[in-house]
This record gives sequence, structure tokens and C-alpha cells, in this order.
Amino acid sequence: MTALRIAKGLWMMLAVAVLGITLYLGGPDADIAMVWAMLLLGFPGSVLVTYCYAGIAFVWHTYIAGPQALEGGRGLFSLFVTVVWTGFFLVGYVQWFVLLPFVVRRWRSARERH
Repeated sequence: MTALRIAKGLWMMLAVAVLGITLYLGGPDADIAMVWAMLLLGFPGSVLVTYCYAGIAFVWHTYIAGPQALEGGRGLFSLFVTVVWTGFFLVGYVQWFVLLPFVVRRWRSARERH
């Protein structure tokens, strides 16, 4: 098993654990803790998702769910967290396991030619 496969498996397990813990706890600040954890797992690409998260959170709490979003609205909270987590997950996965290996391969092949 290569180091990349081990890193990918560990990264995915941590990301899914963040989602599971966030949905299980579901308190008023659980989504904030989830954002920080996913921001760390997907840094630096996750910074872009954070800007989108801010816009989604504003629209969600202002126009869709309102201030009662966390008061008995467990389904809305779970949907919101899952949508935001998916954005972080996709950006982090593509960044670490698609783009970074591509850049490393290109850099190594260019280095070998010279």
C-alpha cells in the first residue's frame, strides 16, 4: 500500500468522523466546530469554501430557516451541515488527491528532462 493511499484513507476517515460527530452532537455551535475542522483538513483550498459557507449561512438563517433553525429543526440543521461538509470534502479531496499528485508528477517529469 502506498503512502498516498494511506493518507487518502486517513484523510477520508477524519472527514467522515467530523461529519458524524457534528450530526450526532448537533448543538448550536456544532456547525462552527465542523467548519474549523474541515478548514484544517482542506487548507488552503478550504478557505474558498469558507467564503461560500458565509454566504450560504447568511441566506440559510435569514431567508430559509430563520433564527429557529436549531430549535427543533434537526432535519434542516442536518441538511445544512451535510451540504456545507460536502463542499469542504470535495475541495479538500480534489486539492490533496487529484491536483497535488498531478503537480508532483509534472514537476518530477520536468526535473528529469533537465
